[in-house]
Amino acid sequence: MYNRLTWWEQMDNDKQLTRNRKFLVVVPVVL
Repeated sequence: MYNRLTWWEQMDNDKQLTRNRKFLVVVPVVL
């Protein structure tokens, strides 16, 4: 259970990181 929870948490963290990267990359281009 613990490993599974940490794995899901890592997956969520990766998704959030990719979103932030896309956001940081797109905003300067739009501006």
